Amino acid sequence: MDIGKSISFVFEDQQWLPKVLVGGLVIFATIALSWTVIGLIVGAALLMGYSLDLLKNVRNGVAQPLPEWDNWGDKIVKGFKLGVILFIWSLPIMVFTIPSMVLGAAGDNSSAAGFLAILAFCFACFQILFGLLLTVLMPAIMIKFAETEEFADGFAFAEIFRFTRENIGEIIIALLVIWAVQLVAGLVGLLLCGVGLFFTGFWGLAVQAHLFGQIGRDKNNAFDEPPSSYDLSPDDVMPGVGELMEEVESSANDAVLKVEDLGDSVHETGTDAVDSTAEAVDDASDAASDIFEQLPDDSEPKA
Repeated sequence: MDIGKSISFVFEDQQWLPKVLVGGLVIFATIALSWTVIGLIVGAALLMGYSLDLLKNVRNGVAQPLPEWDNWGDKIVKGFKLGVILFIWSLPIMVFTIPSMVLGAAGDNSSAAGFLAILAFCFACFQILFGLLLTVLMPAIMIKFAETEEFADGFAFAEIFRFTRENIGEIIIALLVIWAVQLVAGLVGLLLCGVGLFFTGFWGLAVQAHLFGQIGRDKNNAFDEPPSSYDLSPDDVMPGVGELMEEVESSANDAVLKVEDLGDSVHETGTDAVDSTAEAVDDASDAASDIFEQLPDDSEPKA
């Protein structure tokens, strides 16, 4: 694993400055529009989709893996799929959060306060342990999903656990580096009057995706086991998710088509305007030539 490369590769890209600026603005817009919920979901999906493209570029050995900010609809769709996958993986944490909070509150007004406090502590410990497990599994989940971008691959449990077990050393090193990079990015962003947090935060996301891509780049680390005998659909995991994903994909594709149509219209309007202006200039030039031809020649001697 080349840690130095993961930290510096962003600045080796010839177009790194506009790409980082756009990435920082996307993070800013996501936070600013988070109160709408839709803005938060779309922004987070776009960032996750961009990270997946970067991860795939690193795995494929692209010389300058930092992706262009194009095909936003495609990035949003694949990022939304990954977001749903991670949300489902984190459901046990959310499920055990409720009894932990209830038991903690009930223990203050109960004669069995000690027993309830112990139960609440056990639930809290489970949340922490499962959160650590999910953090360690996340590289494998992202790498596996990035291979085919199929929803079911996010729940290929046997392959994900096997991959994590075989590459646990590199995964732990990558997670420690990511933690350190995010700490440095936060400090540098604060030194830049807080505004820099958006752009250094994007750099931190890029470093994370690059490290995950390096873990999955080695052929020995590939998910080469035969596919499972069953195939999961989004609705099999959580009813209603499949229909929601189809609606999001359809809306994203419609938005992309509208933007393309608008671009074509602007292009055609601009071309027509240029042609009309050129014709007007030609007409004015011809009229001026006729006027000058009708003027008397001052060079001829007067009688």
